[in-house]
Amino acid sequence: MSAAGRDPTARAERDATPQVPAIDAVDLVKHYPVRSGWLRPPRRVRALDGVGFVLPPARTLAVVGESGCGKTTLARLLATIERPTSGTLRIVGEAPGSDRASAHRLRRRVQMVFQNPYGSLNPRKTVAAILDEPLAIDGVLDRAARRARVAELLARVGLSQEQAGRHPHMFSGGQRQRIAIARAMALEPAVIVADEPVSALDVSIQAQILNLFMDLQERYRTAYVFVSHDLAVVEHLAHDVMVMYLGRAVEIAPARTLFAGPAHPYAKALLATRLRLGPQAARPVVPIRGEPPSPLDPPGGCAFHPRCPEALERCRAERPTLRPLGDGRLVACHLV
Repeated sequence: MSAAGRDPTARAERDATPQVPAIDAVDLVKHYPVRSGWLRPPRRVRALDGVGFVLPPARTLAVVGESGCGKTTLARLLATIERPTSGTLRIVGEAPGSDRASAHRLRRRVQMVFQNPYGSLNPRKTVAAILDEPLAIDGVLDRAARRARVAELLARVGLSQEQAGRHPHMFSGGQRQRIAIARAMALEPAVIVADEPVSALDVSIQAQILNLFMDLQERYRTAYVFVSHDLAVVEHLAHDVMVMYLGRAVEIAPARTLFAGPAHPYAKALLATRLRLGPQAARPVVPIRGEPPSPLDPPGGCAFHPRCPEALERCRAERPTLRPLGDGRLVACHLV
């Protein structure tokens, strides 16, 4: 059974509306209440403080930044695991709803690949059962068609049909991540959110998994949101990059443009930390001073100004907003 024949309705729906963005996020906010003591009002952790972007089909947006910048929170909102405190999110034109029909449609349209493939796979189930589960819940295919689809998915990610009866502990880390990717692709989603999917793998295995991601994107026109701290991986895989700092996007740009010359001071410092070879290796690296501020008590104005070597008085008083520079990038900085 071909992939195109698995769900004609979903495939026709996607092909008939190529102009609809895979993801359209506007001012997404996620705050978590935290108890601050007896008879004191709860405080708020500003994990995400107003993030927006548009992701077309068949493109990859990488999200980068220091630990605690909001990358994983954003991934969980996009995968509809959590709901935003405010803001709007549309997946292929549809906003997540509270009814079961909406949840069923979005389950088909957006899937997630987690960092630890062993922790995200049920150790008591065989690979065949793991891949069959989303198909059975979807309810489109009968048992024979699901069995054929499982075999197709295994072949697509480079595993054999003989391995379908094995359990996850019998596979290497790279093979387990292939199984996780196959499970995410089972319903041919429009969007896959991948949260550090190769960070736990050896470098040689990372290359295989990244090439698998790109091959599947070319075949299915899937849009990826790729959360990563590895800038070499981002440079290899992403079409566009969003640099985040303390819950906000400070620069969004095409990957080639960003790696050729970042505009925001934080993006400059972040990209300067990556391994460089050749003449560029001799350029001095200006370290980022201090530690990131607490999301419980973010600084006023630009959140980066306490650590920015170029900060102005305006940066301390006024928070910058994302604005276009004319070269395809958006930057939130008074200096640019």
